[in-house]
Amino acid sequence: MIEKFKDYINKKQSKYPTFEELYLQNSWVKQSVHRILKDEAGKEINEKTLTFWYMKLKEKQRKGILEKLYTNKSVQGLIFLAKYCHGIGIEKDGEESGGATELDYKLEILRHDIELFFKLARKENIDPTKKFVHLEGGRAGGKSEQVARYVILKALERRTAGSLLCGREIQKSIDTSVKPLLERIIKLYHLEKYFNITKQEILSKHNNVRIIFMGLKEASSDASDTLKSTDLLFLAWVEEAQSISELSLEKLIPTAARVEDYQIIFTYNRHRQNTIIYDYFFNENVTRERHILTQHININYYDNKFNSPELISLAELDKATNLKKWKYIWNGEPQTEFDGALWTYEEIKDLNLNLAYDKDNYVRKIVATDPATSSKDFNNEYGITVLGLTHEGYVHLIADVSGHYTASEYAKVLVKTYFNYECEAVVYEENQGGDHVANTILSESKSVRLIAVRATQSKYLRALPVANLCSQGKVYFLKSFPTLENQMLLLTIQGYQGEQGESPDRLDSFVWGVYELLGLKDANSIDVYFKRAWFKCIDDIDTEYNITNKIAYYSYKGSKSVFVLFDYFYTRDGLKQLQHFLIKDIKVYDTNDIAEKTKDYINDVNSIIAFDNENIDFRSLNTNNIDRIEIEKLKLIDYAAYSMPYIQNKLIYLAKNQELERTIIDNVCQYIPEEVKENIVLETLLELIYYENEGEALKN
Repeated sequence: MIEKFKDYINKKQSKYPTFEELYLQNSWVKQSVHRILKDEAGKEINEKTLTFWYMKLKEKQRKGILEKLYTNKSVQGLIFLAKYCHGIGIEKDGEESGGATELDYKLEILRHDIELFFKLARKENIDPTKKFVHLEGGRAGGKSEQVARYVILKALERRTAGSLLCGREIQKSIDTSVKPLLERIIKLYHLEKYFNITKQEILSKHNNVRIIFMGLKEASSDASDTLKSTDLLFLAWVEEAQSISELSLEKLIPTAARVEDYQIIFTYNRHRQNTIIYDYFFNENVTRERHILTQHININYYDNKFNSPELISLAELDKATNLKKWKYIWNGEPQTEFDGALWTYEEIKDLNLNLAYDKDNYVRKIVATDPATSSKDFNNEYGITVLGLTHEGYVHLIADVSGHYTASEYAKVLVKTYFNYECEAVVYEENQGGDHVANTILSESKSVRLIAVRATQSKYLRALPVANLCSQGKVYFLKSFPTLENQMLLLTIQGYQGEQGESPDRLDSFVWGVYELLGLKDANSIDVYFKRAWFKCIDDIDTEYNITNKIAYYSYKGSKSVFVLFDYFYTRDGLKQLQHFLIKDIKVYDTNDIAEKTKDYINDVNSIIAFDNENIDFRSLNTNNIDRIEIEKLKLIDYAAYSMPYIQNKLIYLAKNQELERTIIDNVCQYIPEEVKENIVLETLLELIYYENEGEALKN
């Protein structure tokens, strides 16, 4: 049997290298095999006897040598050894080789490589009996590579004609599809003669299986609907499935289910806590039948034993220097906190009251809506939310019925919701085709009261006061609204971090609802706000820190002056060292009395710094160690803009002090730049941050 196979692979028309060729071309093979075979044979192995002992090892431990090679960290070229090792044992003992074709041998090698990958990763292999297979994980996990092998295997195995779809939500060109990857796999396994590869598709010659490539969004649209008309779709692979829309999913599954042995494979790095694909298959409401039909495989770079040492080192460096980035890029964890985001995952969880709806709890109820914006890249929704104002003055998000609708469907859903919840008005944004929106709603019912609002600033700035109100305990959700909550996580100071072309329609409608119920206004000049959640209590810190300096600040503001007591401390994020402020107290007193009233606070401070202090009498402090500082004078809004990143990135901590917390809420978190009013506490705090980080100081 072995000799027959050796003769087969050594034929001139065969493109497989012999084991001797592999041995000669790969120094790591020579070194590792010599070491392992010496242990097994008990004597030195030379090139002349290498093949003999390799065959002996094969008979004794068919795959053991591969595992041993791996434990020696020699992984380059392991795929080639796997092909050869398994190829020798293709036939079962006692069987003749005459019935096996060249394609049979090659498919067995392909099948073996897939099995070997998952075995070395200690993961279950792709189960062909499962209708839905999810391969989820971070970068370099090998998901796409193995599914590409599986796709080629299934395309050649099938005995009848059919269609095999490789798609993603948005495919701008055939070059952005997985077609180049499939072509590489075909070439790697010397399968070119079994396929006819055109510019747009790949055709298996012997069974007429078509591998087609499409963008699911465009293929699912009413104008195209080519997905629905795809014939004999027995296998679909959705790459980057974290981006798939509900519409695409709802069209793909019934199309594939027309074939009895269908299967759909999803590969993705989820990135977000709540995604369409994950909620559809794994949320708490998923039916038992769908759960039974679904396989989930989580695989990451450290599971992929074919990754190079250089790549592993790169991932581990990210882990050491930027753990947050490592978690969602390399480890495949959903990102629950985005830099500069208005809401964090934990803050959103705290909004959920988990209460049943009771109409008698509300003095006002409205429907807020944000019309779907057109985008060539993303199929946006109509935002439709129901909000209520309680007798105690709290705002509750009652329902979210947003979705993909036609204009007439949108009007029907909105009007039905309006009457079901006995709402007093519909709040809609008139920027995006306002007249059309109003006419569409009124065409369904003339008795709906409409309130038009107009956006005059960015989504982030418009949502800032709503985020503040949430952190202050004035806005809540009756239950969890996963899709809306996901949009909240993605709204950052840099803009909305969703998919290209995506608009947070649900969040926009929710924000407009809060504006209406609490009488907020969308003003052109609102530039900066500070959230209460950005100021963390020192008791909440989850890492070690060391106080390095204790400082007292005095700031002269006319008849009143401000005193701030704070410490410096440092924390580490991987290799990075971060400097923080710990605000311990803030006091406002008459300028004539401030030194006397604060002298007991400064017993253990290292430094005393005074801004613009000519009119403050410090004699009662009994010290001459006071740095009298003049700093560059900026407008309050410029100080605020400069300080925003420091505050937003949670570099400012507060001592556990209810009076201090109240001072921050009243003076900092209520700041609206358009309101021209004196705020000496905020001004002093922002001056302090500016001075300590970048301000130019001139000592008298």
